[in-house]
Amino acid sequence: MPGTTDNQAVGNTELIKKEIDGMTLRKQTLLASLGNDVTVLEKQKDSVSVKIGNAAYDAYREERAANNNDMAPLFIEMDNIENEIAEKKAKMVEITSRYDEEIEILTKSLNQPLQSPAPEPEPKAEIITTTAVVLTFCEECGTKYTPGVNVFCEECGTRF
Repeated sequence: MPGTTDNQAVGNTELIKKEIDGMTLRKQTLLASLGNDVTVLEKQKDSVSVKIGNAAYDAYREERAANNNDMAPLFIEMDNIENEIAEKKAKMVEITSRYDEEIEILTKSLNQPLQSPAPEPEPKAEIITTTAVVLTFCEECGTKYTPGVNVFCEECGTRF
């Protein structure tokens, strides 16, 4: 490989493989966590479905029509759970896509010859100039002043 030693190439390949393994593990961990969240939400959804069914059955037993006002909070809760499930599943698709893309990029780099990094440019010499500020003191009162900047003493008014 031009510009790299065999040891560098092997080291870089091993680093890339470790990175791929780490990313794969991270992706699986994230997906498992979100999957668990979805499972919990689906159980909550099942519980709300049972509550809706019980409310409807109670209305039937009492020989009255099921009242939407009585069941509206349950419907809203069900909608919220379904929205949360949809968000989690969308996040799972996003994570899968992102990690798969990054893993693919790294995998392709394993199949390409490694190039040594471009040499760093030579540092340029800098010329640093400084200006000395000369301070002098008023002969009358001893207050500091900068010649050429002050014409009169700020303290006693003496002309310099």
